[in-house]
Amino acid sequence: MLRKFTNLNGIKPMSWQPNAQTPYAKYTKRLLPFLLIVPLLILCAGCSKAVSVTPMPLPPANLAAKCPTLQDPPLQMIDPERAIWEADIIAKYVDCATKHRLTVKAWKDAVIVK
Repeated sequence: MLRKFTNLNGIKPMSWQPNAQTPYAKYTKRLLPFLLIVPLLILCAGCSKAVSVTPMPLPPANLAAKCPTLQDPPLQMIDPERAIWEADIIAKYVDCATKHRLTVKAWKDAVIVK
């Protein structure tokens, strides 16, 4: 059996209605948008660091030249012509690799802050 709990020794049941407005509630309602916006602005301000981009200097003129084109192999791969052709290709590869290495070194030296 269920009893109705309307009065237990002078205790009234709880009311599920919202509490009466407190005197500071009207200020809270007005300040609520600002209280939400200010932290967002502070978070965004931390991300707005300006980055200055330093333009890369031009490489020296002797390094800016393109690598030489490779010659086609001789039609008949006989020993003297083949040796001359291979020596020419090796010399061109060495020249191009040296230019590349010096260009990278020059740009790294230009970028390093002293």
